[in-house]
Amino acid sequence: SVSAESIEKAMVIEHGLGNISTAQDFRDMLKQLYPDYIVKADLALPERMGANLSSSAGTSNSVAATVKHNNNEQKERSAVASGLEKSSSSDKIHVVKRGENLYRISLKYQVKMQQLIEWNNLSDSSQLATGQRLHVSEPNPN
Repeated sequence: SVSAESIEKAMVIEHGLGNISTAQDFRDMLKQLYPDYIVKADLALPERMGANLSSSAGTSNSVAATVKHNNNEQKERSAVASGLEKSSSSDKIHVVKRGENLYRISLKYQVKMQQLIEWNNLSDSSQLATGQRLHVSEPNPN
């Protein structure tokens, strides 16, 4: 099962391999899934532009509101860059990027791997192709 510790270990491994962007993905996932978890690894990972920032005691409400507004705009602009597309009002499609696997995609969208396999009629889940489009929500029957 996935835990905060296992995601942190994946982040450390990717950082050690020089895959900074992937390490950042794991750091962001860790923050999203386990917001109260204290990271033990001492890695120098730069924050991304438009990263999700929370207001602390020293941050004014107006700054926090501006950050939230900017984050919402950034999410809309970066949907395609992150691999997420919408094919209809409820369908979410992920475009597979180089180096991704079904496990990482399932974590990113918080769905079970088995659901991804069923929704996408995958016979061999280990053979994802770069550019392949995957349903990451239940496909519309229409």
